[in-house]
Amino acid sequence: MMTRHRLSLPVSVVKQYTLDVIRRKMLPIQLQIAGQHTTPFPKDRSRLKSFYEYRPRSLSRDRRGRWRGGAVRLVAILFDFTFVRSIFASIYSTQGGHCYDPASLFVLLVFAFVDGYEYISDFVTDLHDSYRGHQYRVLAGVSDECIPQEADFTNFIGRCGSLFDVVFHTVVEIVRQVGFISGRALTTDGMLVSTWSRYRGCNYFDPAICPLLAVPETLASLVQSRIDKLASDLSAQTPIQGGYVQIECPRWQELVAAHPYLRAKKPKKVLLLHLRLYYPLRGLPRPDGPDGREVLRRLGLEVELAPIGLLREEDIFLQVVHCHVVRQGDDLHIACPRVPTDIQARLGVHVSPRTGEKEYIFGRDVVTTSSVEVRLGGLTLPVGLSLYPANVNEGTVFIEHDEQVEQHELSERVHVLDGAYDNEPNYAHLRAKDCLPIIDYNSRREDLSPKALQTRGYDEQGWPYADCRRLMPWLEPMSQAGEAVHACHHQCLQDEVDERQPSCPHLCHPLGQVKRMSIADHPRLVAEIIRGTPEREKVKGLRSPSESINSYAQLCTSLKAPRVRGDEAFFARTHLSLLALLLRKVVDFILDMTNLLHRIPAGRDRLAEALPQTPQQQRLKRWLMRLLYDET
Repeated sequence: MMTRHRLSLPVSVVKQYTLDVIRRKMLPIQLQIAGQHTTPFPKDRSRLKSFYEYRPRSLSRDRRGRWRGGAVRLVAILFDFTFVRSIFASIYSTQGGHCYDPASLFVLLVFAFVDGYEYISDFVTDLHDSYRGHQYRVLAGVSDECIPQEADFTNFIGRCGSLFDVVFHTVVEIVRQVGFISGRALTTDGMLVSTWSRYRGCNYFDPAICPLLAVPETLASLVQSRIDKLASDLSAQTPIQGGYVQIECPRWQELVAAHPYLRAKKPKKVLLLHLRLYYPLRGLPRPDGPDGREVLRRLGLEVELAPIGLLREEDIFLQVVHCHVVRQGDDLHIACPRVPTDIQARLGVHVSPRTGEKEYIFGRDVVTTSSVEVRLGGLTLPVGLSLYPANVNEGTVFIEHDEQVEQHELSERVHVLDGAYDNEPNYAHLRAKDCLPIIDYNSRREDLSPKALQTRGYDEQGWPYADCRRLMPWLEPMSQAGEAVHACHHQCLQDEVDERQPSCPHLCHPLGQVKRMSIADHPRLVAEIIRGTPEREKVKGLRSPSESINSYAQLCTSLKAPRVRGDEAFFARTHLSLLALLLRKVVDFILDMTNLLHRIPAGRDRLAEALPQTPQQQRLKRWLMRLLYDET
């Protein structure tokens, strides 16, 4: 539970987010949301093993001053999840036997992740406990005689997991209408999450083609030549010989055409068979399993073993250790062993925040958009979530991801992103919404040497050079009429006087030489808030709270390495984790505001005085508030 001892907020803001005020605000919003989801559930209530219903409940403190029931009870008091039953109604039918209420199962999953359970099995164990699971069962409408098992949650996620996105955005809309989310400052960041599947050496497999590749016509000769080579090396001194039957990946030329950088790499090999020959020595046991010649004969491959000395062909044992050639009807295919069990996952790379070195992760990229509320002390809440393979280029999918945020009608002022999103379409997309794009510039292997910068006429921040080759600083921190204005400010007069230096023709101008950098000419480099200014750095600092969302999700909702495979399971797990994170941060903030209000002395307009700041820091803070909220 967070404790805000040094948070400096006006009393008027604190009073708006106390528990009593939020409960009064939630009632009409919940009724409005319930009116938007009116699809009746197809099964009668008598056929439901559980039934969730929202009830107004009390909240009290124990002897130590802590709220009884914790965050789970406060979530159940504030949020009415009965609309979930209507959202999941389309998945169920009138036929079939009894089932658990989907609203009950969903609420239990939310409770599990709000309380930080890493595995559903551990939560189910506590759910069946007469003491530890009592609150969960009562709040979710589950009787003590019919408690769901782990398989019930697994089947529910497999059946309804695709609709968790709808529930997530419904809760985001509730939180927005209450007043926690304004969307004035948004940040988008990606997080690589590893899958519970092993990477097998190929990042370019096609799930529709690679599981059944074509068998080469020379398969029989390849197998026979490998067996002959193993037999020639077999002797009493080397009684066991093993080897592989491999071919070049049938899709390699196609991959090289799509990814030219693969030309410098060796072609991938596809394993067809792993064979092993055994010399009949006394005391050397033969492995269990059928004779390899019979296995190959079932695949339509007839092989011969040449006699070795006085040994006959029948005395030599052939073992097929691994076989990736399968028969379907009358045809043979190759089940590529490089295809992992999680066929939607890919290998991605990121820079470790601890070591600063590159790390490779096999899994998915979770792209999250968060709203940073500066007026609420930097409260950061997720408002958008997308799931992509780990090797995706985040800059190419940003517009697609940003569409789900637009449904909440957020008043976007600035959108802060890192260099991965530095694409011209992204700038145009944000500017079309009257949103200021704050994106780190990606140099993309540009020549940034001093000579190259002087030649092109401006540096890596978009500041132009004067005729005397001095860098020209900005006049205003924000561009005016779509262009940034820079001036030299007579820098030559500040240098030592050189009689041989010709006089500057711009000395008569009070600002010296003036140059303008247009956003239309440099849409990526020149921005509305000029790069390199203190104001720009102040806005870029909003990305730090959003990065904490990733850490919070990994540590507190167990999203670091979940034991799930497949897009459906990952989709459900990420949405449950981010939804639990959203609810937990909201209820913690409400409890903090409630506690703060009781600690504010009479006649004080704030709980704590702001930390000492320099005049420049105070000016930047006032400037940021005016930019985002039109207030000081």
